[in-house]
Amino acid sequence: MRYYRSRIYHLGVILALLFCFAAMSSVGWGRELQAKPTLELKARTVSHETELVSGETKIPVIKGLEDSDLEKQLNERWARDISDFVDKVVVEAQAFADEFGEELSHWLPFEVAVDFQTGYLGERYVSIPIVYYSFTGGAHGFHYQLATNVDLHTGKDLTLQDLFTAGYDYRQAIRDEVLRQMQANPSIYFDEAMADSEIAPDHPFYLSAAGIVVYYGLYEVAPYCTGIPEFTIPFAYLWEGLQPAIQAIVTGR
Repeated sequence: MRYYRSRIYHLGVILALLFCFAAMSSVGWGRELQAKPTLELKARTVSHETELVSGETKIPVIKGLEDSDLEKQLNERWARDISDFVDKVVVEAQAFADEFGEELSHWLPFEVAVDFQTGYLGERYVSIPIVYYSFTGGAHGFHYQLATNVDLHTGKDLTLQDLFTAGYDYRQAIRDEVLRQMQANPSIYFDEAMADSEIAPDHPFYLSAAGIVVYYGLYEVAPYCTGIPEFTIPFAYLWEGLQPAIQAIVTGR
């Protein structure tokens, strides 16, 4: 009899514990144990084939942010910026057609293209450089790069200055490393660029796993054929001045 009472007692304890775990899951523990959604950054491709413009644009689409409002804002921002770029080229093409008509119609449609890469995507930051290209006649097209760097905890855009602690001379440190890289291959850069190149607090950049990538526009420090000059500044080179959250990109903490 004692044996059966003991079995019934232990069975009752197990059932009670299971009931407690189920109750705690319903009021909060379950939320903590749920896997976080996986962050994804994919491209939505849009084709443009009209009498005025031709080409393909790739629009970034981010998924899996804990802040759904920020996710929506970023996706709408990228879609709007790229749509505005295409619309501007359409307006230029229409003005060209109105002015020159059939005489120079062989220049139409103008070409457009937008593409991007994932510089860095993590729980704290998203950093993606987006390249905008258009050909509106002449010897060659024109392209430029705009990077989106956002702190996902605050929803704010980052400037280069935001990556460093107060008092650290990051501008000089980055300038020295950029000049070192230029001097390693001086034939492709303008002489005056190597002499006068400066780094401003809002200098364009994006984050990568290897470091901070600073870049320049076409013709800014090198000829057109060089493309968009980029210089990766390793995190280790800037380590003492980096904000802890940026150091965490390397340490994973």
